[in-house]
Amino acid sequence: MLLSLPESVHFNVACVRDIKEKTALNAGRELGEKLLSGLRDKRRDLSIIFSDGLTDEGSNLIYGLQERLGKSFPLVGASASDNMRFLRTYLYFNEEVLTDCAIGIIWGGKLNFGLGIKHGWKPLGKPRTITRSEGNIIYEIDGEPAAKIYEEYLARSLAELQKEIRRISILYPIGIYLAGEQEYLLRKHPLHRK
Repeated sequence: MLLSLPESVHFNVACVRDIKEKTALNAGRELGEKLLSGLRDKRRDLSIIFSDGLTDEGSNLIYGLQERLGKSFPLVGASASDNMRFLRTYLYFNEEVLTDCAIGIIWGGKLNFGLGIKHGWKPLGKPRTITRSEGNIIYEIDGEPAAKIYEEYLARSLAELQKEIRRISILYPIGIYLAGEQEYLLRKHPLHRK
């Protein structure tokens, strides 16, 4: 990436390590505080975050950041991947190779930017209704165990599916319809039976 910024634009970079030990929510809070520390008296406009793609409850990392930066603050970014092996991912920060971490940059001043998002996924099957969930875990769809939907669509048993849960949840995410939107909001689905 090549950027040309006027002198009136400021930035700060930060890293948080050991996400699993701290929890994703606390790591997000810490990263938010570290990012803000360099721009306390400046207008803040945008942040880009890169994180370990194997972080459990990655949404909580974002929630922690939002607690510090604000819910409507523009956050963009990505998670590192290891080509779907799900062993270890790596990020680079200040000449170090890291894992189990998140890295961010925050810009402030009078920064002009534009954001565009499109995932390109198409719905598979008929619309369904989530009938039981807790936090970010879906337990039932249309009154049936959520895992049953995957068993039906993929013609595999729950035991077989759980062996490849991370891969399957990326290749076959749950799409959530939002009124007035043209695209579905995508969420990974951990397979649980309750």
